[in-house]
Amino acid sequence: MSLNRFVFLLSHLRLDHKPSRDSTRDKFAAAREILTLFNIQCARTMQCGPWLAFDETLYPNRGSGYGFRQFIDSKPWKYGILYRSLNDAEVAYTYQVHACAGKPVGEPTAHYVQGAAMSIITCLDAYVAEGNTVKGCNVTIDRGYSGYDPIQHIGEKFEMTVVGTICANRKGLPAHFRNPVGREVGDYQVLWDKDSNVNIHSEIVKKKSGKLNNVLLISTMVPIVGLTKDSQKPAIVNLYNVTMGGTDVVDLLMSSKSVRWKSDRWTMSHLAYLLDTAAVNANTIAGLHDDEGTKPDTRAFRYELVADLVIPHIRRRLVSRGIQKHVKMKAELYLGMCY
Repeated sequence: MSLNRFVFLLSHLRLDHKPSRDSTRDKFAAAREILTLFNIQCARTMQCGPWLAFDETLYPNRGSGYGFRQFIDSKPWKYGILYRSLNDAEVAYTYQVHACAGKPVGEPTAHYVQGAAMSIITCLDAYVAEGNTVKGCNVTIDRGYSGYDPIQHIGEKFEMTVVGTICANRKGLPAHFRNPVGREVGDYQVLWDKDSNVNIHSEIVKKKSGKLNNVLLISTMVPIVGLTKDSQKPAIVNLYNVTMGGTDVVDLLMSSKSVRWKSDRWTMSHLAYLLDTAAVNANTIAGLHDDEGTKPDTRAFRYELVADLVIPHIRRRLVSRGIQKHVKMKAELYLGMCY
């Protein structure tokens, strides 16, 4: 299409029917339907592996016309929409996405999730509802989502294990586990509750500044104790480091070849996030179905994906009347490059 028509369509694009939207209660109502359909398709397309990861993503948007814009100073992009996603820890694939839209106006809606830990249960519920199973799997979480009660609930409801870091101010932690004073560097202790199978690990490490840091982890797996031969770190710490990066890998692939365009409308940033996530998922599925077992080329796959989407429209426009000569030459040149 022409550039003017493309800009016109982009500026008037909407993700739902505005008169039927319940925007008085749900702040994310303008894009709720497309997010629900996206989660359903991601859950139906691929069965999860034994290792899952749950973390957050701040997708950039500096618009100010919505009430759930987040600011996180530690993120590469300071302002944006906050998503919490359930990812695979072995391959780059997103199974479920939860958008943090804040507390609704008035009575809570069915999509409102109170507390960061409940967002994990919400994503797992939606994934299992599509006929999948997470029994026997493990999910690795950050300290913002962990706690004694949440990981017990996840283990009992979904019959899966949890590994994650935990803050020192959480309830249920013994006093000598919270304070590193009086403990030497390399001191490693484990507490195991045999009734609930919850175990807590504490390791004293030294920061670059010279201060002592207490690394705390909580798990519902059978306690993995001892140090690894290569890094001389506790085995549970290495397990956490290996399985926690699933969401970060997806974010890295999304940022390298993103379709994000400049827009103050949060719905357009949300659409770009879904397109980026879908492209990463499709690239992973294509790599898993490759008989040769070669690592998928992200750049080549994205180019092939775009070509498959635009070629039918280019062919339809070539046979239309009134097309300019230089446009026709460019279209024929592009078709010749693709084949």
